[in-house]
Amino acid sequence: MGWEEQTMRMLVCLTLAAVLCGPAWCVPATPLEEAVKAYNRLRDIEDDTQPQELTESDFAGMKAEYTSVQASLDRLCQGKDEGGRAARYYRANFLYEIGYVARVLKHSKEAYDAWSQAAGDMVFLSDSKNFPVVYPFEGKQREIRSEDFAPTLLEFYSSMGNLCGELKRYEESITWLTRAIEHPGGNNWIRYLASSGVLTAKRELREMDESLAQRSLDQILMATRLRPDELQLVLSDKYPTAQLGYSTLKWVLQLHPEWDKGRNFYAQAATALARLGYSSAAEEAQRLAQGKK
Repeated sequence: MGWEEQTMRMLVCLTLAAVLCGPAWCVPATPLEEAVKAYNRLRDIEDDTQPQELTESDFAGMKAEYTSVQASLDRLCQGKDEGGRAARYYRANFLYEIGYVARVLKHSKEAYDAWSQAAGDMVFLSDSKNFPVVYPFEGKQREIRSEDFAPTLLEFYSSMGNLCGELKRYEESITWLTRAIEHPGGNNWIRYLASSGVLTAKRELREMDESLAQRSLDQILMATRLRPDELQLVLSDKYPTAQLGYSTLKWVLQLHPEWDKGRNFYAQAATALARLGYSSAAEEAQRLAQGKK
């Protein structure tokens, strides 16, 4: 797995929080209820196993659970009622978990295929107006709120963005990582990692525009807001440092010496780099801010 989803997976664990909000009744199991049961069995496989212990057999079992209800879910997802929203919720989570395990097992293409199928439903569920998701299950009415789903949505954005970057799908990578940066539930660490991924993708695409200069400066400034333990992780060479932001900023500004904002960008970068302990880069940025070579 890549660095971003490894970090996200430690921070976020998918839970299907359900609020019992109605009286019990006895009815035959519906196709949606069968899909929920299949999803719960899939989750049992994951919950009973450490990520590094997941096997190809586990993966096959998870895919079989989804295959057994896929046609029903696809049909239900066409509905515009509460049942349709619930079906889209479970289809998205099914595919996300399958993609996650594929990622753990280093099946990058299968992970991308699963997450690409989930993408439309994930975007649909990013709108809080499509919540709460309400559906009957085991004789009771269940309710899932937008805030219950938010951590999973953020994890999807980050993981998908990182995977697309590794697969050289840079435009897609930028789209998903930007969503992670803008997600209200993100913290400084998540935004810093996603911002670093955006810089890498835009460098590969040679998008040397003002937005890249701003994102480069933002990445440096985000580094100054990291906790000491997070900064220590960055300095362990496992993650991109603020030097990525500075080298990208300098690259763009040297291509566009006519920009009025250039010196201000350098001045802000110099202050931040000094705080981070990058003295040589800070001194250079200060000279450039003053118009010196």
